[in-house]
Amino acid sequence: MIHATALLDLQENKVLLHTTHGIDGLLPNEDIKRYIEYAKDSIRRHQIFGGRKYIGRLCKDNLAFLVICDPKDSDIIIRRVLKAVCNRLVTVLNQGGMQRVKESYESIVQPCLYSVITIAIIGEAGVGKTSFLRLLRGQIPSLEYVPTVSVDTVSIENISFAGYLLIILDFGGQEMFRKLWDLYMDRIDAIIVVTDSTLKNAVVSKGICESVRKKAAGVPLFAIANKQDLHNALDPSVLSRLLSADVFPLVAIDLSFREQALKIILDIISRHAKIRTPRLSNYELTQLITSDQSAQ
Repeated sequence: MIHATALLDLQENKVLLHTTHGIDGLLPNEDIKRYIEYAKDSIRRHQIFGGRKYIGRLCKDNLAFLVICDPKDSDIIIRRVLKAVCNRLVTVLNQGGMQRVKESYESIVQPCLYSVITIAIIGEAGVGKTSFLRLLRGQIPSLEYVPTVSVDTVSIENISFAGYLLIILDFGGQEMFRKLWDLYMDRIDAIIVVTDSTLKNAVVSKGICESVRKKAAGVPLFAIANKQDLHNALDPSVLSRLLSADVFPLVAIDLSFREQALKIILDIISRHAKIRTPRLSNYELTQLITSDQSAQ
């Protein structure tokens, strides 16, 4: 997660402008001073201060743009942000000087800022994991079961909330693929266990939850009670007690449940970012979806 940005004057050793994101509006000024001293010699490498990563780029002359983010955030992705913002800053500087930058700093920076949240979707084969993905993307669900082979990585680029790019790992549920789950757990921000809401699968899902909690301790775990339209579907409250997790009801093959699917993702992102989940109407939810259908 990106916590703050700053435009630095390396010659004067000071912050000219800044934005904050989730750190109570306060800049860690002492750590920034340390970073400025470091950046004068080697701005190309990141530094860790106070449990956060500091990574910058020289924009023009003695002006540098700084991003303060989580240590686990990818340097490659943050450097893309740095490059995009610096290009915009230089353009505005050349057109209107520093005064124009001061007047429009936030609008220059904000469109380029995003962090990545990676969510793993796991569960037994045939419970509706891929159907949930199709529902998120507004695609007509397939009524024919096609098993996921190995793991699919899906970037949901047309869903944007709190500056996050959403990456979802859709794991095959067959026994032969379950060893893959362990290989990815160190790069996961949240886990969704999908159950088909039957008693038989709920017992299997309970075992999956227990196993995942041992291998990915500290990673938030949620569950989706899919196929709630079936007569033998267990109530989500029952599943919640059984799985010891927050459970969201869903019918993943019904497009009318898309808003519910979006709310599930927003809730998970909000908890990850430690911000309050917004109360959005269905209309406001659809505004999170851009007109760009390239991700579909």
